Amino acid sequence: MNYKIMVTGHRQHIFKDNISISNVKILIENILLQYKTKYSNLCILTGMALGTDQWIAEICIKNNIKFKAYLAFNGQDGMWKYNQVKHYKYLLSHATEIKYACDNINIFAYYKRNKMLVNDCNECISVFNGNYNTGTGQTIKELKKSNKKLIIIKIR
Repeated sequence: MNYKIMVTGHRQHIFKDNISISNVKILIENILLQYKTKYSNLCILTGMALGTDQWIAEICIKNNIKFKAYLAFNGQDGMWKYNQVKHYKYLLSHATEIKYACDNINIFAYYKRNKMLVNDCNECISVFNGNYNTGTGQTIKELKKSNKKLIIIKIR
């Protein structure tokens, strides 16, 4: 059985600069490499949104760590730019499994996806700015209710 770590966080526009982004990526990579040493059956769970979710997939590919993609619905990338879609499809091609929360676009699809991630993980790493009125904030509330281990990488 896999030891599943969910990684979630904000989209790129929340970060103040590229140095902040680089520092977060390095920190997450170091944490995941420690987990990879500890758990031979490590599997990362990601929602594949732009920003933190996709950085995690990139780190997994680079370090040969299995990851599963949890998508809100097929076509989650429908409003993205061409280069974003192309990169997304590349990342998805490396996922060991793709799960969909909903069959079609609906207002609750992202919430349902995040709830699936919380239910399926053993613990979570979150990149969080403290704003609970975001998808990341709502997910952290769910994680706290579930009493699962939660590591928060605080950003400003």
